[in-house]
Parts: sequence; structure tokens; C-alpha cells
Amino acid sequence: MSLIRIEVDTGGVLDRTFSDLEERQLPFVGIATANKVAEEIKYRWSRLLHRQLSSPVRLTQNAAMVKRARYTRGGSGQRNVQAAEVFIRDEAAKGTPPARYLFPQVFGGQGHDRGIDRGLRRAGILGMGHFAIPVADSTLMDANGNVKRGVVQQILSQMGAQFDPLSNETDASRGRNAGRGKRRTALKAKNRRYFAVTTSDRKGRNRHLSPGIYWRDGRVDLTKVYHFTRRPSKYRSRLDIFSAAQKSFDQVFPFHFNRELQKALESSKYRGKR
Repeated sequence: MSLIRIEVDTGGVLDRTFSDLEERQLPFVGIATANKVAEEIKYRWSRLLHRQLSSPVRLTQNAAMVKRARYTRGGSGQRNVQAAEVFIRDEAAKGTPPARYLFPQVFGGQGHDRGIDRGLRRAGILGMGHFAIPVADSTLMDANGNVKRGVVQQILSQMGAQFDPLSNETDASRGRNAGRGKRRTALKAKNRRYFAVTTSDRKGRNRHLSPGIYWRDGRVDLTKVYHFTRRPSKYRSRLDIFSAAQKSFDQVFPFHFNRELQKALESSKYRGKR
């Protein structure tokens, strides 16, 4: 998890002298300032992702997250300050967590295994060291240029490669789906049939096809959906989130600190504390 920790050293913050009232407010001002700066960094990271990546999905656009600074109490009851944190989401309810596929673009290097890679390896279709690379086809791609999630799930189900065995298609379910498809043309997409050509297929009727996943449309037409290759995706470092965080901190910290200090002083005077 790429992590930026933001905390305000109230003993050495800014080159100025504070009054007694200001000194008493500094711990609260430090927490409020850290949270404001963290939100600014999160916003800048989101803008960076949107600007540098081509048509990022919503999960990617919202990959930057903030954990707010707050007071905590230790086992002895002592009051401690927990720093604010800005980080890239490293978990997801569905799909691949953004941290897994964004980090190669932050640090550079080899791309990550995706769900379809891991599923096809479990089914013995994709060999170790091989990767499934999408082949562009407008009918199977979403607006972000990725193979549609439903298509991926359908492929894994038909290959018996779902992580949940109950989600894999059986002969009986294939028969039911085919019957429905004859009665309702609206289910045509649901009833697409996919098959795999592996690197070991040197004989048989598919020997003229390169390794990958194919979609059979009718008796003759074939569309290649994924190509199997040994070369993983490689990325150059193009998401400099750490420099963006430092630049944002330098620009907005003084403003937020002075504003939060002024708010704290006004609140103290209102409560009659001087």
C-alpha cells in the first residue's frame, strides 16, 4: 500500500512565536490541518490518475483514500495523536484492488496477474509464466477499453475456471441456456460459446490457431478474445504520486494551518477562554 503519513509537529511548525492561547490550541489545530492537507493530496492524486490514465474505471478514479487524523488512547489511558494517511485502495469487493494494477505505473516494471490469468491457470489452460492479453473487439469491450466483466466471468465459467466451483457451467446448464437462446434472441450474448487453444495444441482441428481464447459465432466465424503470451505487460513510471503529495503539502499547508488556528482562537474567545 503506497502510504503518505501527514502529521503536524506543533513544536516546530512555522517560524513564528505563539501566544499562550495559541499554544493551547496547537494540538487541535495540528489534527485539523493534517486532515485538510490529506484531503488536498487525495484530490490531487485523483486528478493525476484521471489525467495520466486512459479512460479509468470508477474504481480507479476513486482509488485514492484518506484515513483521518484523530486522538486515540493507549492501554494506559494516555492520549495519543494518530497521523492522517493518504493511500491507494488495496482491497475491493469485486475485481482487482487498484493498488495491484496501479503500483507498476507508480514504480515501473512488470504488470500484475489479473483474475482471468489466475483462473485460467487454476483450470490448467494457461501455463506458468504465460499471460492472457486482450485482443481488441468492440463488441466485447466496455467504454474503458477493457473486456467486459460479464464476458470475463462467462469465459471463466465455461472453462471451469471460476474460483467458486458452483459458478462453473455444467452440461445441464449449457443445455438449458441453449434452449432459452432458441426461444429468445435477447439471450444471444448470454449464450456465446468460448473455447481455449493452449500452447500444447499441436494436433487436431485447432492446430492452425494461435494460443488464446476464442469466441465461436455460428459454425464458421471465430473472434479471438485473448492471446496467450509469455511477455507480461511492462510499464514505465508515470504516476509520480509522491512528488504530487509533496507539492500539494508545500502549497496548501500554511493556508490551512493559519485558517484552522484562527478558527480555534475565535471559538475559544466565544466560549470565554482567553
